[in-house]
Amino acid sequence: MPRPRRCGQFLRAGNISNRPFSPANGRSGNDTIAAILQAAIAECMNTLTLRYNANEGQDGELIADVAIGQFKGSGSAWFSLKQLREFCRLVGIYPITKGEEPVLAGGFWDKSGDELKECHLGIWISPHNVRGSLKVSITVAEPASDEEAVNDRRLTANFLVNYSDVERFRGEFLALLEGQSEQAILRAAPN
Repeated sequence: MPRPRRCGQFLRAGNISNRPFSPANGRSGNDTIAAILQAAIAECMNTLTLRYNANEGQDGELIADVAIGQFKGSGSAWFSLKQLREFCRLVGIYPITKGEEPVLAGGFWDKSGDELKECHLGIWISPHNVRGSLKVSITVAEPASDEEAVNDRRLTANFLVNYSDVERFRGEFLALLEGQSEQAILRAAPN
């Protein structure tokens, strides 16, 4: 059964399924069409999925999985609950303006703790246009030793969302921090 290879590819009835319902395959034509469309939409979906492993203190590991179409990456960094709640507060401000964008970044810091030397997880939400679109920029990377610096394993991705997408994510993120949810997802369908 052919599957669409690219986001935005048109599906025609002739290339979805030529197989009628039969007890052997257990699916009706409509079930097959729905499954293919659902897989195509999921494949094209842009998502940031966050999970949080709380430590016994006031900090924990924030784990991010990002999927932009078929590109996928994961990364994590340690943050205090205070930092995560502040990021959540900033995400809820309307409108998000240039110079005051919500930013969350963690990884290896310099000895003074003032400069991020190696970003393992970074999330930036910034204004994109006058119609209210927001650009989500995500960087995920694996920690690298000095020997691995040549083999930099990093994904930086961007996708567009709107304020209602961000507000839905904000609610899920607060529930995640309070231990009421296992994950928070920021998602947007491709344009």
